[in-house]
Amino acid sequence: MDYNFLFQIISAIGDISIAALCYFLWMDVRLVKYQTEHEYRPWIGPSSGVELMDAFSEGKQKFALMIRNYGTLPASNVAVFFTCKNTILAKDALKSPDASRFDLGPLMPGMEKRYWFSVDSDLLLKAKEGKEQVNVGLYFSYDSAKVKSGYGMISHFDGKTGSFVHKEMWVD
Repeated sequence: MDYNFLFQIISAIGDISIAALCYFLWMDVRLVKYQTEHEYRPWIGPSSGVELMDAFSEGKQKFALMIRNYGTLPASNVAVFFTCKNTILAKDALKSPDASRFDLGPLMPGMEKRYWFSVDSDLLLKAKEGKEQVNVGLYFSYDSAKVKSGYGMISHFDGKTGSFVHKEMWVD
């Protein structure tokens, strides 16, 4: 038996094994990169709809929205940008100086926080009568490992049902 031929076969099997190992390591690095960018990060979003509160304050009706971190990592510096107008809103309205800002602080994985906002009671009454429209914009901004992320929504107050209907939602 020719041992030289046997050595060449074993050497070829070793080379193929090394190439397969390099391929699987490359795939694993790609998977870890994907998980880091998409899975192992905070994901902030609403866990409830906009709820009407019984409280009035200074002629304004209060509403509440529950947000939650659906991700696997904490979200630091969660901030809410809010604006309310009787005209149709665009995403840019939440980045304008007119939008009010409130810092909610950090949000741990699985943790929920409630955000309250107020809308002028007279404006809501006119919307129920069909004379005006009420549009609310909310944007939740938060820091993840490398980038600033966010979740936003623009809602319209339906006077017939007395509730907010989401017109547009997006994730940054």
